[in-house]
Amino acid sequence: MVNESASEGRPVLTLDNIRFTETPPSRRVFRRLIALLWATLLIVGVVGSPRPTYADAVRDAQWHLSFLRIQEVHRITRGEGVIVAVIDSGVNGNHPDLAGAVLEGRNMIEGIATAWDDNDGHGTAMASLIAGQGHGPNHQNGVLGIAPDAKILPIRVMNISDRGTGDIDAIADGIRWAVDHGAQVINISLPLSDISSYRNAVNYALENDAVVVTSAGNTRQGDTYVNPIARSTGVIAVSGVDRQGFFTPESVSGPEVVLAAPCVDIIVATSGERAVNGEYTLSTGTSDSAALVSGVAALVRSAFPELDAANVINRLIQTADDRGPQGHDPEYGYGIVDPLAALTEDVPTVTTNPLDPNTDNTTPNNPTNNAADDPTPHNNENTDINPLLLTGFIVATLTLITGLTLLAIHHRHSR
Repeated sequence: MVNESASEGRPVLTLDNIRFTETPPSRRVFRRLIALLWATLLIVGVVGSPRPTYADAVRDAQWHLSFLRIQEVHRITRGEGVIVAVIDSGVNGNHPDLAGAVLEGRNMIEGIATAWDDNDGHGTAMASLIAGQGHGPNHQNGVLGIAPDAKILPIRVMNISDRGTGDIDAIADGIRWAVDHGAQVINISLPLSDISSYRNAVNYALENDAVVVTSAGNTRQGDTYVNPIARSTGVIAVSGVDRQGFFTPESVSGPEVVLAAPCVDIIVATSGERAVNGEYTLSTGTSDSAALVSGVAALVRSAFPELDAANVINRLIQTADDRGPQGHDPEYGYGIVDPLAALTEDVPTVTTNPLDPNTDNTTPNNPTNNAADDPTPHNNENTDINPLLLTGFIVATLTLITGLTLLAIHHRHSR
């Protein structure tokens, strides 16, 4: 029945003139299956679709994270249980990206309150590259370090007036103090002279199972040869590469270079004088590449706690991405550090430090990665299949097949 509206004279539908028809069972089943399939695909689209890797401008600017495949690496380990000493200008443990990651440490400079007082900002920058945790929801903002669950042991050996050199006695004492207080990795992103006090302190660290990492040096700062402290047998001197994985002229080269790592346009957390434009700044130099390798060493020590320093070093150089001439060369050393390979490849153990000149380590275990055979630079894109997407696709396919089978059976029985 159709009624007319008294005011407008238009027909009005009522329940009396609507014909209800029952949907046949077969159609009801089919519609439910289609609805279930669409719901499954929707879930796959929302949950399994590739999500933005990082959430803010600072994190997005950390190009070295994808270069080193850190997202995959952190599925294996995040450096938990490892202490990394940063011999530098101090570390601002109150920076939001380092909250909870910085131990009390030690100040070796008179007139400075604590090792957390970093009025230069260099030490804070190095600490953020090693163990930055980010901040905000799910720690998606700010700087993410290579080993965000490691702990930083700050050793302040430098005043802002030292301009990157530090106090001789303070550095030597700081290295020893770090060893005596549990440091398993020691990062020294400072130029050190080849003098007995430094050499003896570094040897003390090496003898006590610490991995010592130092920067090779920066040409734009006038360096012409590799940091002399790298002449101590067992020290990892790190040169720098650009976004494509090519050796950069910003970095010093030389026979003492052991590994290479990114060093160009590296965004870091900072404080003090370097924080004039905020809590972050762009940095270029082998200080950054050394810090990244220190982070990788922390990952290896976390994943393989049974390995001594010699075998940690061996794992790093044997799995490095060999570039330049095959084997060791003065620009890349044994190659670009490869944290994922260092954590996953089968590497035989050694009984002596592989950097000992009496040990033959001229050919790493992965010569097939030599740039002479494969000149393609690092692929910065993550080509892994999203496991959630794959699972969702399989579920959707099985749902559709099951539904169509049930529908065919129902049709057969209803005839």
